[in-house]
Amino acid sequence: MGYLCRIKFIAYYFDKEIFESSPDDGAGTIDLYLGDVKYIEGLWRGICEMRIGERAKIKIKKKFAFGRPGEVDKLIFPQKCNREKLTTKGVIYQVELVSMVAR
Repeated sequence: MGYLCRIKFIAYYFDKEIFESSPDDGAGTIDLYLGDVKYIEGLWRGICEMRIGERAKIKIKKKFAFGRPGEVDKLIFPQKCNREKLTTKGVIYQVELVSMVAR
């Protein structure tokens, strides 16, 4: 926990409908802190198990994704998404861990 990670990702529902990606359709990167409540718990827990340069598909049940009871208002929701569908479905993140540094 507390590491700053740079990742590339594409996020989609189990039916393969993409709802979010890092910039440039998944080719760009974003930074996130492991343990930050603004990001879904299942994503940063999955990243904790990865090595730098590794690619993985992280399957996340709704209770560890956007359907967390009591904390939904703290999450960063994708701008162009069906919020109702996100809070009731599991999701998959296809992730590449580019870098990880301790803060």
